[in-house]
Amino acid sequence: MIYNHLLRYTFVSMPKSGTHMFYLVLQDYYDGERYGKYHHIHLPPFDIGNYHVFTSCRNPYDRMVGAWWSTCIIQKRFSCGSIKFDEFVPWILEHRPYYPAVRVQSKHVKNFTFDSIIHLENLAEEFKQLPFYNGQPTAIPYVHSFTNKRKPWLEYYDKKLLRLVGNHYADDFKIYDYERLD
Repeated sequence: MIYNHLLRYTFVSMPKSGTHMFYLVLQDYYDGERYGKYHHIHLPPFDIGNYHVFTSCRNPYDRMVGAWWSTCIIQKRFSCGSIKFDEFVPWILEHRPYYPAVRVQSKHVKNFTFDSIIHLENLAEEFKQLPFYNGQPTAIPYVHSFTNKRKPWLEYYDKKLLRLVGNHYADDFKIYDYERLD
């Protein structure tokens, strides 16, 4: 969570939805201060009633690919370094569906009411709509350079995987207005 009392904003981070980039931009350009752990999802000890509270979201299909990439390829957690995406999805949904990287986004932030939700796919336009936006940065920095080493997310899916991920994130597709493909 990042906040600023003077600008009256609170950003609630969402795993695999641009957190590193938001933290960098909000701290460097908007004097943001961190509260709690990285993906802190509890209300802060100060009143945010008059703050602009916002979060980010990411297409659930793309988010699952990002979860696999960071969990298995980059961090090699759960001894899954060699596991392919089509093996990862059924395994993680059966054994660790509440793992932060794959947790249903809308359930992750259920304690909050948001004034705005920034879709990662529309980041450049939607960030400029924040009430405290001051023209900076002129270009949003993408922190993870490895994203250009992956194939486009749709290339990882077949009909079975589309259905599994679609069912897991059913609420997110509705709440965040993403199209299901299954």
